[in-house]
Amino acid sequence: MAKREDIRTLTRDMLYEASEDLFTDDRLNRAITDTMWELPKHGVYLEQLWKRPLVINQLDYTLPAGTEEIEELQLNVGSDTRPDWQEIKGWDTYAGALWLPTLPASTYTMRAKIRKRFTELTADGVVTDVPDNQLRLVASGTALKGYEMLMGFFVHNKNWDSVKKPEGADMTKVANWIRQSDTRFQKMISLHRTYPKPRDIDLVS
Repeated sequence: MAKREDIRTLTRDMLYEASEDLFTDDRLNRAITDTMWELPKHGVYLEQLWKRPLVINQLDYTLPAGTEEIEELQLNVGSDTRPDWQEIKGWDTYAGALWLPTLPASTYTMRAKIRKRFTELTADGVVTDVPDNQLRLVASGTALKGYEMLMGFFVHNKNWDSVKKPEGADMTKVANWIRQSDTRFQKMISLHRTYPKPRDIDLVS
C-alpha cells in the first residue's frame, strides 16, 4: 500500500540524498509520473480482464482508463454456466475506444485481455497501483531521470531552481552516474517484464 512519497523516499536513497539537497519534491514527482507512463513500453504493465455485453448495432465501446493495448478479444457464444469463448477478429482501437468489425446483432458478453499503464499519482497520500515488488523499479527509473536532469545543468551551464549542482561533480562524473543508473534500471526491467502467453497463429484465414 505504497504512496508517492514512499517512491520519492526510495528514489532519494538511490540518489544518496536524505532531503531536498539536489532535487525538489516537485521535480521528482514529475520524474515519477514520466517513469510510470514509460514502463508499459518496456513490457511492465498492469493486466485486466475487461468484460461487457454487446449493444445491438453499436460498433464502438469506451475502453477502461489507462488502456495501453488489447492482447485478445473474445465473445461468449455460450451461456454463463457453460461459456464458450470465441476469438473476435478484425477489431481495432481508436481514441480510447474499441471498434468491432461488424454491427452486433446480439447482446453476448465480450471480454478483452488488456495491458494497462499504472495510474498517475497526482498527490501525496494516494495509494499507488504499482505492486510493492515493483516500487524499486519505479524509483530506479526516477533516479535515472534525476541524473539526466543534472546533466542538463551542465549542458545549459546554469543552475535550475529545482536542481542544484552537487559539490565536486562534473560532466564526466554525471555521465558515469547515468550509465550506472541505466544499467541498474535495465536489469530491473528484465526482472519485472511481463511475457504474454504465446497465441495461436492462424495461417489459413
